[in-house]
Amino acid sequence: MRTRRPLNKAEIRWIADAYEEIGVLSIEGYRSTDETLQKAVKLIEFWLEDQDFLVLIGVETGRSGAVPVSMVICHVRASPLDRRAEGVIDAIYVVPRKRRTGTARLLEAEATQWARERGAERMRTFVACWNSPMLAFCERLGYGHAYAELVKTDMSPRE
Repeated sequence: MRTRRPLNKAEIRWIADAYEEIGVLSIEGYRSTDETLQKAVKLIEFWLEDQDFLVLIGVETGRSGAVPVSMVICHVRASPLDRRAEGVIDAIYVVPRKRRTGTARLLEAEATQWARERGAERMRTFVACWNSPMLAFCERLGYGHAYAELVKTDMSPRE
């Protein structure tokens, strides 16, 4: 059963931890310290207040109460390439024991519907090139390669 309610602090912290696990924050220089975790929590709280962001978590209810098992974070923007409205899935995560159950597909469908309701003409997501299971999942859902993003970390002069 789907219900909508505000997220509690423990769920927000779970999202920050999931972001660390999937490597998103480490790519952006995030390191697991109390200070940086608090910055991540504040960012997630900002997203929760912003009408242009969707933050959903899936929970499993058991003896110990509701436990987060999945999440999707999405926003709508004007594409920097052609200014068309597009939905962007910033993160999608499912705990390992719940993978291959259709959970990620449901989260992606929910994000797509939400973005469509806000005028998005297409969806976009970013996947690390080494994450072949996620690349294959996105391709099965109809995502295609738009371009490659290359990152230069050595800023020393080159000849």
